[in-house]
Amino acid sequence: MSHPSVATPVPSNPCEGADRPARHRRSAGSAVEVSARPFRPRGSTPRPSFGRPDAAENRHGGCSSPTATMAAPVATATLPSWVHRRRRPVLLVHGFLATPRVVGSLAYRLRRLGYCPHDVHLGGLFGRFNARPVEELAAVVAERVEQLGCEHRCDRIDLVGHSEGGLIGRYYVQKLDGAPRVRHLVTLGTPHHGTRWARSGRLVRHVLPSLQQMAPGSPLLRDLADDSFPASVQLTSIYSQRDSICPPLSCRLEVCGAPHLKNVELTRGGHLELLFSARISSIICRELESVEPRVPAGRRFAAAPFIPSATMNSGRHLSRARRERAVA
Repeated sequence: MSHPSVATPVPSNPCEGADRPARHRRSAGSAVEVSARPFRPRGSTPRPSFGRPDAAENRHGGCSSPTATMAAPVATATLPSWVHRRRRPVLLVHGFLATPRVVGSLAYRLRRLGYCPHDVHLGGLFGRFNARPVEELAAVVAERVEQLGCEHRCDRIDLVGHSEGGLIGRYYVQKLDGAPRVRHLVTLGTPHHGTRWARSGRLVRHVLPSLQQMAPGSPLLRDLADDSFPASVQLTSIYSQRDSICPPLSCRLEVCGAPHLKNVELTRGGHLELLFSARISSIICRELESVEPRVPAGRRFAAAPFIPSATMNSGRHLSRARRERAVA
């Protein structure tokens, strides 16, 4: 007895169902065929790749843009300004032997506080880990800042640099004419005067060239003197007494009465905790707000939803009754 043949439906999209796990297929006289594709539950999405060189993107809260690397120029004006909801842009620069993924927690908290955080891919060791000279990395940051200025349609943005990322931001502001583009530079555990752990950089200078640049008395640090920092840019150094990698003596700025230089010393928190602590995220927000408010006062009140209260409703009834008495 022959069975009627049933046509197998073919998806309109050839890629549809490509990510579904293969089912067991049994044919007459043959063994069970099992695909070697690893099983993934239905409806799940592949894990995103953070900091991979082949990912080639700089991410932030809700959109992506081309990578800022020395090999490829940065494309500008890739996104309209309304996508960012008029939030102030903040560029987060990671430190030595780190990737953009390390600033993810800080970016999440700043986003909840009303900012629009961005990261930057700096390349480095194996194409991922930041180890290139500070001069080259500052040029990458310069391209990224120009891109964000076009996307947000603003003249100046804020920079937050962790560890070596603060030195990269300083070199951009002081040596690459970045002062007109930067409003506030906040450094987290940045060795402005060098750290003793970087003295071994001479042994690995060919593999990790930026390590010896963070040693006390290096030519780079001598060029980045505190008194030569532009007065048009606010520089705030946040550091912790518990930081064993970059202690307070390494991070403290020589203010000398300069109003645009400020030190914020914390009693708790290690070197990496500066990136993952909610309390420190609030301190960063407070320091950024100390320069000028994110949104003008008029816009704040205008953006607030209007909800009439019971007191206002009773006042309306009273004014209506008084008008009726006057007419009578």
